[in-house]
Amino acid sequence: MRKYAVIFPGQGAQYIGMGKTLCQQYSIAENIFNEANDILHMDIKRMCFSGKVSELNRIENVLPAIFIVSIAAYRAFEQIHPIKPFVAAGHSLGEYTALTASGVLSFEDALNIVRRRSELAAQIRDGAMSIIDNYDVSDVYLLCDELASSGKYVVVACKNTEDQCVICGDQSAVLAIEDILSEKKAQITPMLSSPPFHCSLMKSVSETLKEELMKIKMHEFAFPVYSNVLSTAYLNAGYIPELLSRQVIEPVLWWETIENIIDHGVSTFIEIGPQMILSDLIRRTHDASSLLSFSQKNDDPQIRTFFAGDIRSLHRNYEITLVTKCIAAAVSTKNKNWNNDEYHKGVVEPYKTVRNMQVDLQQKRLHPTQDQCIQAVKMLQSVLQTKMTPENECEKIWDYVFEGEDLSLRKQMQAV
Repeated sequence: MRKYAVIFPGQGAQYIGMGKTLCQQYSIAENIFNEANDILHMDIKRMCFSGKVSELNRIENVLPAIFIVSIAAYRAFEQIHPIKPFVAAGHSLGEYTALTASGVLSFEDALNIVRRRSELAAQIRDGAMSIIDNYDVSDVYLLCDELASSGKYVVVACKNTEDQCVICGDQSAVLAIEDILSEKKAQITPMLSSPPFHCSLMKSVSETLKEELMKIKMHEFAFPVYSNVLSTAYLNAGYIPELLSRQVIEPVLWWETIENIIDHGVSTFIEIGPQMILSDLIRRTHDASSLLSFSQKNDDPQIRTFFAGDIRSLHRNYEITLVTKCIAAAVSTKNKNWNNDEYHKGVVEPYKTVRNMQVDLQQKRLHPTQDQCIQAVKMLQSVLQTKMTPENECEKIWDYVFEGEDLSLRKQMQAV
């Protein structure tokens, strides 16, 4: 299997309409939005699809919204392309998305802690942030140190590339650096209305956040996730409260993270989220890397090509192929039944059971038993019946699921 990484963006990836097309294409994505509405007790779906920019851009709204869209996209992605990533990473907020994608945090727990982090950050009124572009980051570090010696607090909050970073600190200090670097032809983009993430001005947020994180149940990693603070993978889930609480007061080492991932043999990055932001950063210094996007732009043909060889290898094992194909068919089949109760009972519930079964098998590196294969077939039967799929389409779907297998085996499994 070839190595690839999934990466998730943070603040700045938002736009009105994000997630709408995704939900029209994938029912699992719409389920994520509906679940988020229930968890947050607000219509975040409406806000993302057709809300006001001023409403969406409020920090307590925008971070949960980006997280929801990114997870909705990842759930659709993993159903279509069931081969797990080699690693995952996310920028700032995106680290929470990566941990959720890897199964360490449940969606509900992660969404609640993202909202709590946003609410705490919104209470910090001091400080400012600005993006510094087209200027050597090592020189920005030196400039921050010079101002610190004169009693002005400003630090590099995110090192994104060798020539792009984010600074934050006291407003007067940030403005002083902006003035100096503007004269040196650097590109300056103030992050208006943003709390001063990733610096010591967020100390109170860090302390409260750690207490909240300690209450959450952590699970095993389905694949490694890189920490913003360390630029290396988490050793185990026990480090999550410590490192995520430090993340809001320490810099995001994004450039070092990408360097370390590439050093481990990864040359393909698939960005999953509202917009391609991180891919553009990687492209600046790593021309040889393959950079793809899922959900924001139509890179699906290239993604399918990337996975083609590995899928053929996966299909050599009948049992894995059967469960995988049943899940893929269930997701991709169009729905013609708009009765919510029937849909939940005949589609959502059986699908979740089989999907959870597959995740467990993948984590334990086990092959499914015959009974589990039968369970997957029964799930797909329920989905097709509930979605009111025409008989001729059903036959095509079953031909796909049992392709290359003995006809008697198909009849036996469908009859159980």
